[in-house]
Amino acid sequence: MTRVESSEPPLRPAPRLSIVVLPFRNLSDDPVQQYFADGITEDLTTDLSRLPHMSVISRNTAFIYRNKQIDTRQIGAELGARYVLRGSVRRSGREARVSAQLIDAATHTCLWADRFDCDTVDLFALQNEITGRIANAIGVELIAAEAARPTDNPDAFDYILRARAAGLKPASRAIHAERIGMLEHAVALDPRSAEAQSLLADALAHRVLDRLTDAAAADMARAEELVDRALAASPRSPTRGRWTK
Repeated sequence: MTRVESSEPPLRPAPRLSIVVLPFRNLSDDPVQQYFADGITEDLTTDLSRLPHMSVISRNTAFIYRNKQIDTRQIGAELGARYVLRGSVRRSGREARVSAQLIDAATHTCLWADRFDCDTVDLFALQNEITGRIANAIGVELIAAEAARPTDNPDAFDYILRARAAGLKPASRAIHAERIGMLEHAVALDPRSAEAQSLLADALAHRVLDRLTDAAAADMARAEELVDRALAASPRSPTRGRWTK
């Protein structure tokens, strides 16, 4: 029997929050403007890598796909990336337009798209502003997308993602209860998680500040206890700066 080789790329496991920033295309009439598109790509790669739990494919690896018409599903499979960010840059005189799309690599579905029109008087400041805005938007979209994925056996990280997604909604008693419940599950599953403890402390404190609790004293006492545990478990945690000022 003749064996038929599959033409599909070998699958690599993709971390929950994994993304590749493909080289942004230069749509300007001047090919020299490619440096601006490359700067956007590089800064986005750096900014996204700073987001909690984010796994970002390296710039050098991503640039292999420059000017190649490859399906995002194939790129995701080859790199082990769950999401693909692609975009373009167009400059004309002092005006610049940057467009970006966030795509689910497994389904080839566009999850988010936006464009940014700016004046290029200060090119460095413009680049910082655009990449910061895109990175923030992508962070929110990825949290929402991952929190919405069904799972049979949620772990502590699943509950953290769901709680972070709930925290993006307008505050209400129900939303506070949902967020706190998710984080209580996370702490129960991973009692040593400084992140789960600090996020739960933050959620309890915000419920008090929003005056949406009937047990303010108990909530604050629990929050202080969680902060102490988080700082003891992880002295370098960002929690220290949030709660010790």
